[in-house]
Parts: sequence; structure tokens; C-alpha cells
Amino acid sequence: YEDTEYLCLELQLPGVDIKDVNISVNDCILEIRGERKIEHAKNANGYHFREAEYGTFARSFSLPRYVNVKEAKATYDNGVLIIKVPKQEEAKPKLIPIETK
Repeated sequence: YEDTEYLCLELQLPGVDIKDVNISVNDCILEIRGERKIEHAKNANGYHFREAEYGTFARSFSLPRYVNVKEAKATYDNGVLIIKVPKQEEAKPKLIPIETK
């Protein structure tokens, strides 16, 4: 999603240790890579079925040229990773004054 100031990416990563996540940008491609590690061995503790996927994951996003990737910031709270990339000044909405005669 985006607003007048930022382009935002929100990823839900429940059960993922943020130390196992890497974010990189190369030529306007933002890439998130990580790993969800299994806490228990298979069939341990009487599990018959587990809904959560485990293993490595990667996701790439093409960023528009109007964002400033050098100023991007990421936060992680309660399993939700939010990456905020500010828009460049020329991409922000501008008010055009109306002259009266």
C-alpha cells in the first residue's frame, strides 16, 4: 500500500525469527529472504498434522523509480514485517495555487 509519503510493504511472518530474515535492494528489486525453522522433530509431541510451512522462502518486488531506497526502513512486531520506502520529493502530490483575476 502507499500514502502520500511512503510506499509500504507488509509481510506476515508468524513464527519466523527476524534474525533469519534478510532484506536487500538491487536495481529497484526489493528481495526478502528468510527461513522458518521447525521447532520440533517430526511426529514429536504427538503431532499428526501441522498447518505451518517450514523451510526457506524468498519474495521479490519491483519498486517504482519514484521511491528513495536509500532511506528505506523496516520494523518487525508480533510477526509482521513492515518495510517503508519514502517517495522522492518530486513524486509527492503538490498543490497548485489558483490565481484570481
